[in-house]
Amino acid sequence: MAALPKRRMTIIWLLFGSVLICSWCSLLSGVGGWLLGYDLGQRETRAGLLPEVGVLIVRVERDSPADQGGLARGDTITAINGVVVADVPALRDELLGYAPGDVVKVTYRDDLGERAASVTLGRFPEENRPYLGIYYTARAESPSDL
Repeated sequence: MAALPKRRMTIIWLLFGSVLICSWCSLLSGVGGWLLGYDLGQRETRAGLLPEVGVLIVRVERDSPADQGGLARGDTITAINGVVVADVPALRDELLGYAPGDVVKVTYRDDLGERAASVTLGRFPEENRPYLGIYYTARAESPSDL
């Protein structure tokens, strides 16, 4: 009968050790991934793969306002109605100053240089905020949509 509690203690210690090791590995991989991702974004920016200023479009929704306005994958949005957008928060804040249906002048860079397009903003489904219809990334930020 004395062996049964010893066996339970062994199982408890094994479980505790496994949880402790898994937690430690998760912490290290999370911090390491964040650092490596940030560094990768910095290196790509220096190499000219990501924009210094602006928001890089990684995908345009079919038949979205951006698609209808002529924006395409690989374009970098640099301004909305003349207001410079250096990063994603600036773009988001600038768009929130408009309503669905408003026409905005989107300044962007592509392979041919700096260009402009008139875009009529749509409406996010089930929300009353402007919708551009792009997925984007800027520097070391995670891809998302607007």
